[in-house]
Amino acid sequence: PSSSKKAEITHSTTTEFKVTGSGFVSGATVSISGGFTGISTTFVNSGELKVKATAESFGHRGRYDVTVTNPDGGSETSTEAIENT
Repeated sequence: PSSSKKAEITHSTTTEFKVTGSGFVSGATVSISGGFTGISTTFVNSGELKVKATAESFGHRGRYDVTVTNPDGGSETSTEAIENT
């Protein structure tokens, strides 16, 4: 994944955002390094995924890594790509 703009999610809310990059395939999943639940991923095309996630109240405010994993197990991580504000 790569993105020129970091996604922000307000603490204790659910937000949709996009992950951009290349090489994504249908069935790719997104994980966030901490404090997020209910993560769902929608494949748009090989360069974009739509993601819906909740920044839970038990999570800590801060920046977290976003990892995209394709069904074949290949993955890539973007460090501090999302912020729980």
